[in-house]
Amino acid sequence: MNNISILDGMKYNQGDVIRSIIGNTFFAEYGIVDRVNSDKTIDVIHATKLVKINGDVLPNVKTEGIEVLYPASASAGIKWPIAQGDGVLLIGLKNYTETTANIQQPSNAPTEFLHYTQDTMKAIPLQSVTSPKVKIEVTDAGNLEITNSNTGGLFKIANSSKSLSTVLNNIATHTKSIATNLQSATTINCVPGAPVTFNPGTIAAFTADALNLTNDVADIVALLEA
Repeated sequence: MNNISILDGMKYNQGDVIRSIIGNTFFAEYGIVDRVNSDKTIDVIHATKLVKINGDVLPNVKTEGIEVLYPASASAGIKWPIAQGDGVLLIGLKNYTETTANIQQPSNAPTEFLHYTQDTMKAIPLQSVTSPKVKIEVTDAGNLEITNSNTGGLFKIANSSKSLSTVLNNIATHTKSIATNLQSATTINCVPGAPVTFNPGTIAAFTADALNLTNDVADIVALLEA
């Protein structure tokens, strides 16, 4: 007796079915951000339409609530705003992981057994962009260039206790104070040929300014590596 399968009465063979199953499984895909949600997840329109075995073209595939992954660890991280229209690489995880935020070693067995589906996908913002608004680039000459083409775009260099902007403002303030004190300095002894003696109050001001500038230098040292 011949073996009878569900495919015997259809025009498809087992290879067609296998390819169809693989084609509907999400290993790696590309997409375009359709919406950024309030919780910073994104809704994504997949970049390619799906086509059935018989040639029918399906509507655009949309996946909602995808977590965005950035290059990050406990030691360092890079993050930037995601906007509608950005391209993202979609990765279907072997097993479902709700979120990578504050990820911990598993202690309980899973209650859902999803593999390489829309629900297991994560998004990685990767695309070819000619002129991003903020660019970090190492040139062919080995130079590091950091540029911000946003109108009024600012740079921030700071650690937990110091800010470069604050330190530079302090230096400017203390230097201006020295200049002001020089302009208002008066002498007690103006006899030709005799040593010039400044008002004691002015000397005290100069001493304070010198101490302030010394502290400013210490602040720079605490912020920038030599």
